[in-house]
Amino acid sequence: MTFSKYEIRRVTPSDYKLFQVADLICTLELLQEKVKSRELTKSEQLIFHSKRDLKKDFLKGIQKKQFKR
Repeated sequence: MTFSKYEIRRVTPSDYKLFQVADLICTLELLQEKVKSRELTKSEQLIFHSKRDLKKDFLKGIQKKQFKR
């Protein structure tokens, strides 16, 4: 696969931190959906030990920071 159109952008350190936070939140949201549908991979289970630990240590903290609708 080749990319015919692409952009190269310079990111300042302050912007880079925001990209990292956004990536973390998106990853945790994806993991939350995978937990709901019981589709965690073996490697995800090894990293987070159990669904309970994932919820307790990661998802609970990020949910507290979520905007209320």
